[in-house]
Amino acid sequence: LDGNEVRGLGPPLGLGFVSDPTVFNAINMTVAGTFSDPPFDPVGFDSNAEMTRVGTTLETQYQWTYNILFDDAGEVVDYKFTNGRDWDEPGHRNWGQGSGFDGISVGGGDISRTIIASGAHRFNVDIRNNTQSLERRTFDTYLQFRQAYGLSGSDASQTANANPADGWTDYQNFLANTDPLAADTDGDGIIDSLDPAPLFPSRTVTLSVDMSVQVDNGAFNPGAGDTVVVEIFNGPNAGLGRVPLSDPESDDVYSVDIEAQGDDETLFGEYKFVIVFADSSDLYEPPPFVNRNFELGPLNDPMVIPTVWFGDEEPPSGSAFDDWIAGLFPGETDPDIIGPDADPDGDGFTNLAEFLFGSNPTQPTGSLSTLGTNGSGDIVLSWLQRDSGALYALLESTTMEQGSWDFSSLVPTLSSDQTGVPEGYSRHEVEIPVASTRMFFRVEAIDEDMEVPL
Repeated sequence: LDGNEVRGLGPPLGLGFVSDPTVFNAINMTVAGTFSDPPFDPVGFDSNAEMTRVGTTLETQYQWTYNILFDDAGEVVDYKFTNGRDWDEPGHRNWGQGSGFDGISVGGGDISRTIIASGAHRFNVDIRNNTQSLERRTFDTYLQFRQAYGLSGSDASQTANANPADGWTDYQNFLANTDPLAADTDGDGIIDSLDPAPLFPSRTVTLSVDMSVQVDNGAFNPGAGDTVVVEIFNGPNAGLGRVPLSDPESDDVYSVDIEAQGDDETLFGEYKFVIVFADSSDLYEPPPFVNRNFELGPLNDPMVIPTVWFGDEEPPSGSAFDDWIAGLFPGETDPDIIGPDADPDGDGFTNLAEFLFGSNPTQPTGSLSTLGTNGSGDIVLSWLQRDSGALYALLESTTMEQGSWDFSSLVPTLSSDQTGVPEGYSRHEVEIPVASTRMFFRVEAIDEDMEVPL
């Protein structure tokens, strides 16, 4: 009765302390979950999972806790809270997932959590404020730690070792709050004594940045003491702060291996590479460049993130001719073969000429243009020219002597026949009327990158 709650009468009339008659209270509470034996359902779950009331004040009497040891990192547990071992009975309730991550509601669905690291945990529930949590326990004393894990004695010498496989004594496990009964508390494949973060599963992530552009332009001088670091701003790995990179191959590509925490398919956290100069000033990857980030893969599976350019500033690309000749002679560096003035196929046309007029320097050709006639008997001169990066002009002369060439009054047009034309080129032509006066024609081309006429 309300009056009994206000007066704080003891059982069977009340709880034995003053309580709020407007808020549902419980004589006992139990957490029922997939860890129960048998697994929980509305009837018959483990009666040993009975919770402990935190206190008797108007705030703490609605708060309950239950301590438990979980054996396996990565285990997913589903659970609910109830004020009776059979919540189908009248007067019994169960609390499941409510609004927000930690919210509960009467009759809510199963609450699901992943055990990040094995060992001592605690369920907490507040049925007045409708909140709950499942947290890893911490201990003020070594004795409390031993008792929680069921270890016998006080181990005054601090030399006991319940599981030698982890490389630590029980006391060292207490200092790290790791599981003394497990060799690898977070289940990431690294034993606790060798794991830089033994309570958080991780995977090795390799980050690398190419600093060659900054070296070439003088913005980064490792010889003078400049270094490069990666700074992580947020996310599960933000606690690492600035992590230095090294250049093991002396090729201006700096890299670092990070034991990255975070669940599969979650974000690593925003980061940037930073130049730290010898005078301790620094330079972040500059705006408008935005922070980097990526999605984490499965735990224990190493990840190698593709090398990036600092600030995404790539070196100047080669000319169109350089890209073209490199595609025809992969890996070749001999200028007598790939130089613009070279003639590797010996057909009398330089590489640059064959580039400008759509020929192939690996296959001899007899001419860079073709002659034909049209239905009117006019001569048709046709050739290939690049769609961009080059300028073309039709010249004419009556003698072919040096200095006699001039721009022709005839206007070339795009040919209607583009059969067999390589990508990046188009066929052009000019119709030359037959006349009694002798006339010579030639097509001149200029590569805009080289500015050398042919």
